[in-house]
Amino acid sequence: MSKKNLTMMELLRSIRDKISMETMDMSFEELEKYFKKRNAALKRKYKTGKFSPLASEPAENYINKEKNKRKKS
Repeated sequence: MSKKNLTMMELLRSIRDKISMETMDMSFEELEKYFKKRNAALKRKYKTGKFSPLASEPAENYINKEKNKRKKS
């Protein structure tokens, strides 16, 4: 199945599984660093407009709506 055809639930499950695999054997301190790094990267992508998760059509519409709200503000 291609990533473009994923439903929102499948997308969320794949994200959950990826994070679970990456963080499986981390200590609490390592987890803190990991999530701070991920959050910073997501904020950077969101600010630059390069945030486009491979999601179902409704999710893409929601993201575009949010971008338009920011542009109007």
